[in-house]
Amino acid sequence: MTIKSFAAGLCLFALAASGSAQADDVDFARFMKYPAGASGIAAAIGGLGNCDTPLWWGYAYDEAKGEENKDHLFFACQFYDRVEEDMFDKSVVAKFVFWDDKLVQLESLTYLP
Repeated sequence: MTIKSFAAGLCLFALAASGSAQADDVDFARFMKYPAGASGIAAAIGGLGNCDTPLWWGYAYDEAKGEENKDHLFFACQFYDRVEEDMFDKSVVAKFVFWDDKLVQLESLTYLP
């Protein structure tokens, strides 16, 4: 098993397990056909840790462009804090770099509270 196939399997498992209908909104095939895309998505989802709600996703807002950027993905969920006895959001923005329609690298992962 290669790293790419492992990462792709992890991503598909996480997305399928979430049961969200948002899968039609994001073109995951565009990202998953490149090792940097598969591993970047796996790192973003894995970095969220435990979630007590289904995962949801979409394209991330790009302040420089003033609109959603189809090269940036946003993943989020909520978790229950047993000490505070409340639900809290947690999310991540994965910024990818494409060159000539090919994904060349994961530029950054930004985790938001």
